[in-house]
Amino acid sequence: MNPTYDFTDQVALVTGASSGMGLAAATAFAEAGAAVVLADISADALHAATDTLTTQGHTVLGVTCDVSDEDAVAAMRARTVSTFGRLDMAFNNAGIQAPPCDAADEPGDTFDQVSAVNLRGVWACMKHELKQMRTQGSGAIVNCSSLGGLVGLPGRAAYHASKHGVIGLTRSAALEYAPRGIRINAICPGTFATPMVEHMIASGELDEADAVADQPIGTPRPPRGDRLHRAVALQPGRQLRGGRRPARRRRIHRPVNSPATFQGDNIATADTPRNRTTDRRTAMELTPVTDTAKAPEKAFTGDVYVTPIKKASEGSRLIASLVRFTPGARTNWHSHALGQTLHVTEGLGLVVGRDGTVIRMRAGDTVWTPPGEEHWHGGTDSTVMCHIAMLEGTADSDGTTWLEPVTAEQYEIANRT
Repeated sequence: MNPTYDFTDQVALVTGASSGMGLAAATAFAEAGAAVVLADISADALHAATDTLTTQGHTVLGVTCDVSDEDAVAAMRARTVSTFGRLDMAFNNAGIQAPPCDAADEPGDTFDQVSAVNLRGVWACMKHELKQMRTQGSGAIVNCSSLGGLVGLPGRAAYHASKHGVIGLTRSAALEYAPRGIRINAICPGTFATPMVEHMIASGELDEADAVADQPIGTPRPPRGDRLHRAVALQPGRQLRGGRRPARRRRIHRPVNSPATFQGDNIATADTPRNRTTDRRTAMELTPVTDTAKAPEKAFTGDVYVTPIKKASEGSRLIASLVRFTPGARTNWHSHALGQTLHVTEGLGLVVGRDGTVIRMRAGDTVWTPPGEEHWHGGTDSTVMCHIAMLEGTADSDGTTWLEPVTAEQYEIANRT
């Protein structure tokens, strides 16, 4: 649930790395064992950041770079490779904000400046990072967009346009390079207590009360680099999956030694190859809906309803259930012998570990808990949460060890975190 990454012998590049999210990410990479290249336009701030990490015993390199200058970006990549020999991960984080302005009055120079850093800068960095990564056949890039890349806001047309552009850029490049073993993602942070945000508040460009009101968790918090690589999985794909699969190939699980899993005349077996031109189902099949039942009180607090989807069988050990938590409902502390995957389909939820880690889930999120890790999960105190729970078991046991209930105090702390 809260994985520990080992980036030993790997090289990470972070732009806008002298403060805020960039420095938090660079620090997290360094603490995970990576050699880190910190790039920033501010030489003094960059020097201070690299000195701090070097004093802590980390391997870092500071490179002064204006990402709006493609020649400077190319030189940054060249120095990275000449120093460390490769580039495994990059976080293209450098960005600027402009004072709010009526769209009809905004100067062209302001629009060009914001776009040059926020959009063209990300394009240039990604372009030159890919030049190195494609020769390696591996790599991971994260581009920093913003909540502003998903929504609009009066007075912020130039900034939001640049951040929307980062998402489109990322989507296209990700599809192009996925078959080559390189993953490209974007993140869309909300308001963090970074120097840029603090300057906007001090100058009156951003109202602090409005910023707090827009945050479901309250006061904007300092950035944490561990959230970055946990959320977007910067760990190289080979180490995550034990080997890349070609793009668009699906893995299909079938019973071992089963001669056929579809009804019809043209089914591939060990002795009879599939005729792909005529292979079709000849009969429809129905999977009956299983009745929903209330979860047992000995393992849950509050009202929880479970609809079994798949039970373990001789051919497949997969167990899947649709679980709905009412507000305030949660599991007991528990663990799974072979781990568990949760995919949220509705509402907001919590997954909490013994070490105090709290992961807030929303619809579309997927969380995996490692084998044997004690945790609990459930809805928040004000929202329902529905998820599909998937794990491996047998016909006799799902491998779950149920422990003590979550106390009211533990639940309240998790909701406040």
